[in-house]
Amino acid sequence: MNNCRFNLIAALNPKWKQDREPDPNHFYRRTLTVRYQAKKKVLHYLWIAVLTTIMINPFIGYAAAITLLMTFFSFSFLDETEQ
Repeated sequence: MNNCRFNLIAALNPKWKQDREPDPNHFYRRTLTVRYQAKKKVLHYLWIAVLTTIMINPFIGYAAAITLLMTFFSFSFLDETEQ
């Protein structure tokens, strides 16, 4: 049963998503590169730090502002920095 489900999911996925080889110029496969994974790890630790400060200073205005800024920074860091 599990093998049948996997084949159905594989059949529905496009060819570019089935290819797991990292490619820094491809819009999806660039997320598989070592550099991109390292950036995600940095952001993981930054989010932990931000959420810790939110727990220390639990004001809704502060939490909303810092979360929005961190979200913007995360997208910018992952998408706009050089590979």
